[in-house]
Amino acid sequence: MDDLEAAYGLLWAVLPAGWDVARPVEHVENGYWVSYARDPHWHKGTATPPYVEAIGPTEPKAIVELARCITEALAGRVPK
Repeated sequence: MDDLEAAYGLLWAVLPAGWDVARPVEHVENGYWVSYARDPHWHKGTATPPYVEAIGPTEPKAIVELARCITEALAGRVPK
């Protein structure tokens, strides 16, 4: 998926209420983008992860990967 608007639509659909999303950062020297979301209310013992990070070759793909990783993490699986 290379459409930025569609990628964000997918992310907003899976993002838990209250989570923050950082603007994706391009790592030009390495050829990838990093996207990141966190639960600002996380505390030790909470079932959900405190943050999720994803990497993709483009900004939209990093956002789609973040959505996939959030879905996996919330289901109790370790995203790969």
